[in-house]
Amino acid sequence: MKTSELAIKCFLACWGSRTPDRLNVIAGGQPGLAVGQFVSGDYFSTLGVQAFLGRTITPADDTLSADPVAVISYAYWAQRFGRDRQSWVGP
Repeated sequence: MKTSELAIKCFLACWGSRTPDRLNVIAGGQPGLAVGQFVSGDYFSTLGVQAFLGRTITPADDTLSADPVAVISYAYWAQRFGRDRQSWVGP
């Protein structure tokens, strides 16, 4: 892949990361706040990032018929869920 193609792909994949949003989160019946970003399905693959547990979003998640998907950071998982491996949901 040419450098210019990679730059365009990264721009398109990372466009959603322009401004983090504050999100209301309810997990296990407990409300909380999180900071999040809406990104495309190519975001993690473009950056070369893999999930510690579960999976990241993919281009298949960009379709209207796809189920909603969220990816949380390791820090959020540790702080909110105490690193409990049973607390995540996904394939």
